[in-house]
Amino acid sequence: MYKNTHLKIPQRLQIIIGVLALIFILTGCGDTSNNEQPIIETTETTETTETTETTETTETTETTETSETSETSETSETSEIAYIELNYPTDFSYIDTIEANVEKFYKINNLTVGSRYQLTIKNPSEPVLLNVFRDLFITDIQCDPNYSSDHTCNFVSENSNIGFSVASAYGYIGSNFDIELTHLSDADHFEGTWYKPLIRNITDSEKSYISIVDNYNSYYQFIGLEPGRNYTIRYDGKTDHASLLFLDLSSGKPIHKDCNPDTRTNITSNKDEACTFKANSSKLSLIAKGNSYNPDNSKFIMTLTPEPLPEGNILTPLSLIYTGDLLDYNASIDDTNSYYHVKGIEIGNEYMIRLSGKNLPISLNIYDGDDSFSNPVLCSTSAYNKTTTDYCITTLNTSDLYIKVNSSIPQGVRYTLNVSNVPKDEHNIIIPIVNLPYSGQVDYFSSTYVVNGLDADRLYVAEITDVNSILSLIAWDDESSYVSCRFLTRISGGCLLNSGPNGNINIRVEPSVSDNNEPGGTFKINVKPAFLFTTDFISEDTPIIVPDDSNTGINSQIYVTDAVAKISNITIEIFLAHGYTSDVNIQLISPEGVTIPLVSHIHGSEYTNTKFNDYAKTNINNSSLLRYNNTFRPISPLHILNGGDANGIWTLNIADDTYSNRTDALGGMLHQWGISFQ
Repeated sequence: MYKNTHLKIPQRLQIIIGVLALIFILTGCGDTSNNEQPIIETTETTETTETTETTETTETTETTETSETSETSETSETSEIAYIELNYPTDFSYIDTIEANVEKFYKINNLTVGSRYQLTIKNPSEPVLLNVFRDLFITDIQCDPNYSSDHTCNFVSENSNIGFSVASAYGYIGSNFDIELTHLSDADHFEGTWYKPLIRNITDSEKSYISIVDNYNSYYQFIGLEPGRNYTIRYDGKTDHASLLFLDLSSGKPIHKDCNPDTRTNITSNKDEACTFKANSSKLSLIAKGNSYNPDNSKFIMTLTPEPLPEGNILTPLSLIYTGDLLDYNASIDDTNSYYHVKGIEIGNEYMIRLSGKNLPISLNIYDGDDSFSNPVLCSTSAYNKTTTDYCITTLNTSDLYIKVNSSIPQGVRYTLNVSNVPKDEHNIIIPIVNLPYSGQVDYFSSTYVVNGLDADRLYVAEITDVNSILSLIAWDDESSYVSCRFLTRISGGCLLNSGPNGNINIRVEPSVSDNNEPGGTFKINVKPAFLFTTDFISEDTPIIVPDDSNTGINSQIYVTDAVAKISNITIEIFLAHGYTSDVNIQLISPEGVTIPLVSHIHGSEYTNTKFNDYAKTNINNSSLLRYNNTFRPISPLHILNGGDANGIWTLNIADDTYSNRTDALGGMLHQWGISFQ
């Protein structure tokens, strides 16, 4: 039900009006022949020097301003404005009428602080104006400009009540209308408002946040950005169609102009989204736009990452030292140039200078003793490849090597700068286990090695790391008649095999024939016992053969006890040997029966110590040759399990649902898997 009541206006206003009236009288203005004092009109009430129900006067009345206690002493503080009091949700919808040139006031009670509401004036017979107040009839409330209009206010309640008024538009005869208030979402279903966004500091930029949005907007502001630097904002692990938008603080409306079109992903899907931009101030304001068809909310992981900075400049290049073996420097660049000065070069020697470990196009320029970076040398052999390496083989005639790296990529690129003698093939190198890891090299053909001193008939992982080209790893034990594993990689790789009865493993490293048969490069060889997992809980029912052409596949279970009380972060680690991973589906099933797809028909290498975590920078869809001992985001987010109980039976289901007629000795095999919680 509703009731009529009054709102008090501060005494200061009444005093001012009274003083004006007194001046009016003392100056002789007006007709005072009958000792009547002038009336000053206000909305709904009047103030006069005569005795009325709600006046100030010099005489004592029922409601006078006096030192004595009166019957309605509150009126000594304020005057009254009539308003209609409504209780949510009892009185909604509410039907009312307004006359011409009149403004009606309303108060709504029983709101939940922090919740999102929408107030609407519906079906007005003539034009009306809606005004909403944070505190009754004094300060306008901040209606969300993206979902509000003359008749609608989308707002977040800061108090348990609000005030609003409906006024007849000027020149119209009045109106009939409906008042409707709708609860849209609770406070834990969105974050920030357009006038008070959720603040996050760039010092926490390497930390990702699980964020949430209802089917409207969440608002954020990062502070502490460096103007002129490139940054990438990412929305990963979406549970529904949320999208990234930049925010204009002055209007509260989304904008797109700060996002580089070449780096912006499709914002209409629930896939991962990223945008690289150059900061023009120390603040970044963002909108997470929810799915208007989702009745609940969407969760996602938001990360703001500063992109790499260039190194050195043309006047003061970054100084590096070549010690006669191999210079391996982890470098970076933005969308400009990086400059290097390598000292210690032996005059007259032939060198290979290479950029490796990159996945975006950057270019290499070599200068022999030219500190002006104006006359690049001619390489006797060179190559440029967008996704792998650039290299130059040349004979240097000075002890000072200058290098310039060019880029036009806003995201920035991290890479490894290599300087070495031209690599050579190595043949039948014996490597005792105590001498591992071993630094190897390969030219155009192959290098071969024998690692001995291993335990007999034990499973090991043979690996190559610190690779600066695309190389193939081939390994087998010295009693086998077949190759146990073959692995193509451009950064690192490893494969599982048995050491055989003699405890020896044979390794051959070859350059990639498919990459224009460029010279190989350098790498490190290591052999270590298999299944060195880092997870807290590890499967005990493995190994299990994964059958070919089976929709149901196999299940492996881990019984978790004494884990953290509530899940906040999950990591899965898998060791799966399979020659056709594009046939494989892998999914995790929680103790409560929730299924999370991790991988589905993705081409690439085996899952050798491959980890899945929501906060990884790379999606498993983009893993290709890099799965060994790396961490990826799964195809569906694990964070939807957050808040649940970690204890119970966790199941990993692996299905090879495509007929492949596999004949190799290993077949599909889940060797082990593990799970950790934080």
